[in-house]
Amino acid sequence: MKSHEPDRRYGGDRQLTQKTADILKGEVKVPVKTVDVSETGLGIKMMGYLPFDQNETVNVYIQELEIERIARVVWTKKFYGISRAGLRFEDQAHVA
Repeated sequence: MKSHEPDRRYGGDRQLTQKTADILKGEVKVPVKTVDVSETGLGIKMMGYLPFDQNETVNVYIQELEIERIARVVWTKKFYGISRAGLRFEDQAHVA
């Protein structure tokens, strides 16, 4: 986000945390690292290409935080071989 742009993040306090997570799209499991996690969603990063696009629905599993949720991909970006994405949870929180 640039200094002159409004913050478009949806509610919830984001905690900067790097945890190993799995994003599942159908039968494909994609290992990623979290950048931040909140009650409403998370930011992720990985080396290479993300196999999903904006507005797709994926399953998120973060074992260390006992999170297993459904999320919608809000945005994706790729730069210098690293992909980033913002995901918004679409379901109610529950313990994995």
